[in-house]
Amino acid sequence: PSTKLKILDELERCARLGIRLYNVHLGQVAKGLDYELSKGEALDRVANTVNEILASSKEWDVKIVLETGAGSGSEVGRTLGETAPVLAAIEEPDRVGICVDTCHIFAAGWDIRSEDGWRGFLEEFHQLIGLERLVAFHLNDSKELCGTKRDKHEKIGEGKIGREAFRRIIRHPALSGKPLILETPYTKDDHLGELQLLHSMAAEPMSLTEELEALYHRLRMPKAEEQRKEQARSDLEALLQKEIADSLRLLTIGGTASKLGWK
Repeated sequence: PSTKLKILDELERCARLGIRLYNVHLGQVAKGLDYELSKGEALDRVANTVNEILASSKEWDVKIVLETGAGSGSEVGRTLGETAPVLAAIEEPDRVGICVDTCHIFAAGWDIRSEDGWRGFLEEFHQLIGLERLVAFHLNDSKELCGTKRDKHEKIGEGKIGREAFRRIIRHPALSGKPLILETPYTKDDHLGELQLLHSMAAEPMSLTEELEALYHRLRMPKAEEQRKEQARSDLEALLQKEIADSLRLLTIGGTASKLGWK
């Protein structure tokens, strides 16, 4: 059967099982064709096929999720600039989202090891696609260096992306409330150590910078309408008042200590 019929069959199975998200890669340029000359046609075909599938599956409450690619071989969707036109051509945008695979975007050239690199990726995603279309994450470290276009997953904290980067990623508000899926190499502990590590990272108290970033994220979301925006503004005001109060308390303590000669 064709790709379209295979996906329709799997969407029906998802609907029957109560699975709400169906993840799929964008595909590849046909073997033997020049990638740069053929990728536009390939991306158009992806968008058209997704639209046909959506038209044939209106009764199923399942969202199609397109996964970011690593850029291996002739794979399309290796950049957000390639993926964005596909999303823009979807006729039922609420039924299609994006899954970000951390190993894939690292392999494709986004150096998410640093805070600036991770924020830069999210900013580009927001500008080209919109963070409201981001519906799931595959959390994978990488055996290969950044930009190698090689899709080789590694256990969290043991690859080239590293533990500190995942601490930053797992705590970012863009991941809040979204499915986070491990696809790392299987070992006899059945991922237990990785899950414990990620849970411990997520459970750490938020810093002031993280709280401000979370509020900023809520304010900029297109679907966070006036009520949510007003709540975020209220939260920001309360947070700032708390910081001012804490600062005044420290100044008072410092002044008293100075008078008593406790320098």
